Formats: sequence, structure tokens, C-alpha cells
Amino acid sequence: MQRCHRSVVHARSGRHLALRWLRRRWRHERRWRRWRQQRQRHRDPADDRARAGRAAPRVVRPGPDLLRPAGGKGTAKATSLHTTINGFWVEYPGSGNASWIAPETGQTWKFCGGSDDPYELTSPLQTQYNGCVASEWFDPPTSYPTALMPITFTLPSAGYELSMEGYPAPIAGAYVAIGFTSSGAVTSNLTTSGALWLRVTDPTRFGFPLHYELRAGSLASGRVIASGDAGASGWNRMAIRYAPAAGTVTLTNDGVVIGTYAFTMPTPKYLAFEGVGILDDLVLRQ
Repeated sequence: MQRCHRSVVHARSGRHLALRWLRRRWRHERRWRRWRQQRQRHRDPADDRARAGRAAPRVVRPGPDLLRPAGGKGTAKATSLHTTINGFWVEYPGSGNASWIAPETGQTWKFCGGSDDPYELTSPLQTQYNGCVASEWFDPPTSYPTALMPITFTLPSAGYELSMEGYPAPIAGAYVAIGFTSSGAVTSNLTTSGALWLRVTDPTRFGFPLHYELRAGSLASGRVIASGDAGASGWNRMAIRYAPAAGTVTLTNDGVVIGTYAFTMPTPKYLAFEGVGILDDLVLRQ
């Protein structure tokens, strides 16, 4: 929650208020630059090697002073609640080449706050606030937004795993999905063009059990690789591990390995999550 400041100005113009606002903004930007410099100075090469081929785009974290870099130049931008994640840099690799792509208006993915996610990786960007992303359902949704992260590095042929925690909204037609795609669409991308994706729904609308489907291709004409009922609304752990060299995909739901199946696909261009619900902690690891 952001704190509102009140000030009483006697016999002063609006210029005085503008200068006070600018000074506060300059202080925020200086803190952000100092944090980035300290991070670079204390960066461990071993951490870089461990992160090779891995992206942990946890833009759901509010960041220092509720600011995060956005846009091509990394301009510090507020991450207040209900702000769309579109344009914000992912945490790793942390550059303008890896920014979230999502709808800017309407039904979209926005910053939210929630209870602690016990499975979330630690980060210096989240020390005071618990963050998440939400595709909100205050009103009945008329579309299912997709958030995309461009894959700007070479994916390892031995295998890589995409994981996230979260749950679908308890309303009719709602779902959350994570997966891989080569389409740049920001609405219903996985359901129409997903290469490999996991779809989770709440058919009872009581939060238990959730229904999962590991799918290849579109919802209309693709195929179901595996399906079942498991997990509950909350930080339900979902993961898809794809091994190109072996030609297999391994599904995890509710933190339990469901199975390994024969599967091949072309190298995808994007990581994606989609739907209406709450999600957190997207990680791509070797």
C-alpha cells in the first residue's frame, strides 16, 4: 500500500508542490540506481553460470520503493496494485530485450498482493511486499489475456522446465494456463496456438479438486497428452519439463510428477501464461 502525503502551503504557488514531487522522484531513482550498482558489484559469476538458460521473470515482485524498470531504457515505473505488467522487465536476465508483453488495457495481467508463496524463489527485489499477478474477475471476463516473455537465449537440448504456482478464478469458464508458444497474440494465445501447455480449471468452483490437462496444439483441434483431477486453489505447483533430445515431456501438478510422455515440438519463441485467476513465480530452469 502506498502512503499518501499531505502538505499545507502558505502563500506559495503550485510550483512549490511540483518541486517537492520531483525531489521525491529523484530520490527514488537514486535508490534504484544504487541498488543496481551494488547488485552488479556483488554479482557472483557462479550465479550467472547457474542461471544460464534460466529465466525467472518474477515481475510480480513490487521491487524497491515500488519501482521496477520498464521500456527499452529501463525507466523506473511504479508497480502499484492493478497496474498491468506489460512492458516491465523480467527479473532475469534483466534487460529491455526481455520485457513482458501483455494487453495494456481491458482484461489483462496486473500486479497484485497476496499471502506468502512458500515455493517462490527468494529475491532481493521482494523484501517487504508479497507480490503476484492477477487477471481479475470483478466483472465477468469477456476475454482471456496472455502474458508473453520472449525467449532471447538458446534453450538447452538436454531439457528445460517451466513452472508456476497459482489457481483459476472460481467462476464459469475460468482457467489458468502456462506453456510455450510461437504466436505473438496477447489474447487466448495458448488455447488457439499453444505448442505445449498446461490448462487448469476449477470445475466444482469450490477450489478442490482442480482439473488439469496437458495439451499440444489448440483447444479446438489439438490433443490432450494427459489429464486428471488433483490440487486445490492456492499456490498449486505446476510444471512442464520438455527434453528435446529425448523427445519427452514430463508433467507436474500439485507438486507431484504425473508422468512422462513422448512428445516433440519446434523451438518455441515465447513463454506464456494465460487465463483468469492468480499466478506467481514463473521460472524457466534447466
